[in-house]
Amino acid sequence: MNANEPIVSRIQESQLQLARAARHLMAETPGGAGALDAMIAVLICDIGIATT
Repeated sequence: MNANEPIVSRIQESQLQLARAARHLMAETPGGAGALDAMIAVLICDIGIATT
């Protein structure tokens, strides 16, 4: 087994947890929060890019 595989696996799991947390944050913020919505959307995109 490659020594890096456990590290990569933990990183991928962490990214999935971050994506889940960001989606929950988006769902819990009030609509029309403008700047906050935009920052959360950028966060979700950044995490999405990292997980693909």
